[in-house]
Amino acid sequence: MKEISLQVCFAIDVSNAYDMLELMNATIYGRGQMVIPAQARRQARLAQGDVVSVQPDGDGRLILVRLEKPKPDATKVRIVRRRGRHAVGVTQRVVSSAEVQKFIDEFP
Repeated sequence: MKEISLQVCFAIDVSNAYDMLELMNATIYGRGQMVIPAQARRQARLAQGDVVSVQPDGDGRLILVRLEKPKPDATKVRIVRRRGRHAVGVTQRVVSSAEVQKFIDEFP
């Protein structure tokens, strides 16, 4: 069996670069603000409230690096008020009696 090698070259210039490449663009506004496209934020796993370091990298290039911040290890609790009874806290996970005792001991 004979191997065939195929090499494809495209000439990319300013007029066809946007058609050839899947670029994500952002516009810099009056006070230096810009909106990072949603697809780029999803791919970089950036969320609202994340702090990023901005590092200039030559002419016309910026590098954005998310600064790691410790995530709180708190469990969200929803308070359910039942008719004729006391309010009950409902969590997304099962809380052991040892954890409950720990929270009670830490309570001022």
